[in-house]
Amino acid sequence: LFSLAIFRAPWRLVGAALLLFSAAVGQNQKLPDVMISRDLRNVGVRLDGNGPALALLSKRRDQFTVDAWLRVLASRQDARDQALIPQCNKGPCQVTTEGGQVLTIIDEAFHLPSACRSSTLVVMRAPASTVDHEQCRARLIALDRSGQHPAMFLRWEKGTWSEESATR
Repeated sequence: LFSLAIFRAPWRLVGAALLLFSAAVGQNQKLPDVMISRDLRNVGVRLDGNGPALALLSKRRDQFTVDAWLRVLASRQDARDQALIPQCNKGPCQVTTEGGQVLTIIDEAFHLPSACRSSTLVVMRAPASTVDHEQCRARLIALDRSGQHPAMFLRWEKGTWSEESATR
């Protein structure tokens, strides 16, 4: 836009070409299927009904995080309207994503074996050992020893979960 406003032809055409290129690249970006906060307390799952929406699978809601996720999805949902956002607050929580993948959220390692058998993605809000990661046939996301995990977006692509840092 800067080159379109400042430069005279033919440099102006470079700005127009870059603008068209960036718009095309932006249209090809696939929306995340699952969004995870760095403390694993907020987990969002994209729902596609009448436009992208968010199911929030959380014990508590971080308003800033939820608003950011809704902007990523370009959703018309209002994060303050709690009744419109599906949620689960207790025990193991299981949901099927739009792509048909089963996501399970657990708080304790006690539930890990059954979650790993019945899911393709497991979010454990507790630290996991190396053995837990090796024995779980699902993609296991767990806290590290400091109680943190990088915030991330996940997409189901070509039979596996691909991840992208949410803190670009």
